[in-house]
Amino acid sequence: MLKGRPMPSAGIEGRRSERIVLKVPIAVSCDGEDPVRAHTLVVNGHGALIVVPRLFRPDALLRVVNQETGQSALCRVACCCGEELPGLFKLGIEILGVAAHFWGAPYEGAFSVDDSTPRRPS
Repeated sequence: MLKGRPMPSAGIEGRRSERIVLKVPIAVSCDGEDPVRAHTLVVNGHGALIVVPRLFRPDALLRVVNQETGQSALCRVACCCGEELPGLFKLGIEILGVAAHFWGAPYEGAFSVDDSTPRRPS
């Protein structure tokens, strides 16, 4: 897994939680189909930018399993962001419902405990 580090804002004001660059292995499935292996590029407390080997339609409901923690979350495809490489698609996903700690310690460790302010690299 890549070490998490805070990512500067990309011009979207009022984001619900800070984004960090973090590669997390995940399994993604839709409508009871067999899951496909994928990984995150960027995560935040409410979703992620993922790379997946098939395209899912916008607003599709996905079951995403964090392969490191075993936690599962229901997510919605928020945007289809094109191809990362031939046959690998970037999707923005939104976690539906409560997803506390879904990305695990590397995400949580990127912030100070008191105010969700990104920690400065040492």
